Formats: sequence, C-alpha cells, structure tokens
Amino acid sequence: MINKSGCFALRQSDGCDIWLEMDRIPMHLIEAQVRVQGVRFQPDFISVEAVGPA
Repeated sequence: MINKSGCFALRQSDGCDIWLEMDRIPMHLIEAQVRVQGVRFQPDFISVEAVGPA
C-alpha cells in the first residue's frame, strides 16, 4: 500500500496502481504488503471493507 498524491493505492508487481477508498487509514501498513477485502468497481478502484498485513 502506498500514499500517492494524498490518497492511497496498491502498487502491483507490474507497476500499475489500484486506488483505494477507505474510511480508516492504517498508517502502520504504508509501504507494506497488504491483503484487502472490498468491492472492485473498476479495474483500478476498490472500495475497501478491510485491510491488513499480507
């Protein structure tokens, strides 16, 4: 998970980013590999229900 332009995203291994919409920001997981549960609305957007360490 990365902080990108004041928002949060997942950086995939191919270099593409998936934007995250979250109510709570888990600052301790920035720059870490995470597991996300949520609803994917577009190929590059997830409404997050839960996020934790991978």
